[in-house]
Amino acid sequence: MKNQKLIAHSLLCLSLPIFLGACTTQKESTNQKAKPTTSMHRTNQYQNTLAIAKKHQKIQQDNLNKLPKQTYKSEASYAFGRDSYQDMVHKTTATIQGVITNWTNVPAAQNMPVTILSVYVHQEFTGKASDLVGKTIYVYHQGGIIARDNLLAGELDKLGSQKLSPTQLQELVLSQKEGFEVPVVGTEVVFNLNKIPKGALPKAAEIVDQSLSYAFGWDEQSSWIKQADGKYVMSGQSDKPSSNNGNSSDTLQNQSSECNVNKQITAEINQKVLNRLYSYLSRQVNN
Repeated sequence: MKNQKLIAHSLLCLSLPIFLGACTTQKESTNQKAKPTTSMHRTNQYQNTLAIAKKHQKIQQDNLNKLPKQTYKSEASYAFGRDSYQDMVHKTTATIQGVITNWTNVPAAQNMPVTILSVYVHQEFTGKASDLVGKTIYVYHQGGIIARDNLLAGELDKLGSQKLSPTQLQELVLSQKEGFEVPVVGTEVVFNLNKIPKGALPKAAEIVDQSLSYAFGWDEQSSWIKQADGKYVMSGQSDKPSSNNGNSSDTLQNQSSECNVNKQITAEINQKVLNRLYSYLSRQVNN
């Protein structure tokens, strides 16, 4: 997929030496803890992991707030080729629910920052990758922290580069795609993912365990973020119709159809989350 090609380009360089709360540049440990053997134990382990991640969230957010911000626009990766939740599951490797526990920042060879997200997996909805439950996986996400002079020339001009000193050009910037911001540590997510083939990204082996590395199936339309009300919402609100912007009637019709599919997928994901929660609460009452 095109996102995997982007990742391949992005891993030609080494990690940036920065320390922002829960960010890291050292290779993540491949020694996974033994998976809890029952659903009750798995949930307890997840709640412990979530609590720790939430403590780090404010530290990371405070540090990120100190960085200059830059948002770039890019054409949405419309999820053509999937027409239902079942079809999405069939065409991808895993659909997981978990919590972000770490960032690893990777500068981009083609001026596009990439962040490797460490995600502790609580649930896998499809049964295709149930062995991931209780493990930490690594998900490649567009956007992140990059030196200002590595930004695309057009984006750099927007920051007034002609007025910046050489020292200022070396400063770090938080650069993110509009509508597909990198979720901070402590964020609960649902991701629809494809396994990255072993050996496809040799440079990444210096950073994280490649046997547990994944890419989004359809970028922002494969990412759902938990909201304050407990519901998961698709990144970039991709289940809502966009404005006309001079698009042809055929394009608008396709986008409308895509939005309907995305609404159905989002509803099914939220139902699965609720079903798992009800099951857990029921077991607690019975015990």
